[in-house]
Amino acid sequence: MNAKPMLESKITKELLKVEKIQLPTEECRNILFGYTIRSFDQYFEKIQNKNEVIDFARRQLNNSRNATKAKADKFLKKHATHTLINVKTTTIKQKTLIPAAPDEVYEALMDAKKHSAFTGSKATCDPKVGGKFTAWDGYISGRNLQLEEGKRIVQEWSTADWPEAYPPSKLKLTFQKTKSGTEISMIHSDVPVEQADDLAEGWIEFYWKPMKEYFARNVQRR
Repeated sequence: MNAKPMLESKITKELLKVEKIQLPTEECRNILFGYTIRSFDQYFEKIQNKNEVIDFARRQLNNSRNATKAKADKFLKKHATHTLINVKTTTIKQKTLIPAAPDEVYEALMDAKKHSAFTGSKATCDPKVGGKFTAWDGYISGRNLQLEEGKRIVQEWSTADWPEAYPPSKLKLTFQKTKSGTEISMIHSDVPVEQADDLAEGWIEFYWKPMKEYFARNVQRR
């Protein structure tokens, strides 16, 4: 389809009505949705209301027909710069005090066995710049951007619930030695606004609290 500029709006509006069409079977509807995505792809740059089209494609990521689901995924990745339009971001800032030395805190985060030990869930980590990591049984994943032992960790960071085709957030952790241990300063930027409250709470409940308990137990054993 090569839509004329004056007809684009009308064509797009009619194609988006496809979800309201009644067909004999669900399979027929799903096949039609796949053809609709392909039609949008052929003139996407000319579409004025891209948000509605992107939303339609996102809904097809849950389509029961694998071929249609694959078309939706391919479409969203191809037009990734436009899928960002609907996603507003924010920054989470937190500080916490951990009863351990900066080198120990750094190692707890970067060493897969120790990370698994204090969180209670499987973690993996290639502890070098460019190395990949996972945490909480793969729910969290990313890549190390900058590492300075005992001082700083900067990572690309995302979760299994990240918006489709959206780039990773940026996590920056700095460690400052104090009389009672280490102050962690966290700046977690480019976080989707809709997930910010849950992630902010998650850092406290699933990282800072268990890390404090982990090091407190270690002190008692000494």
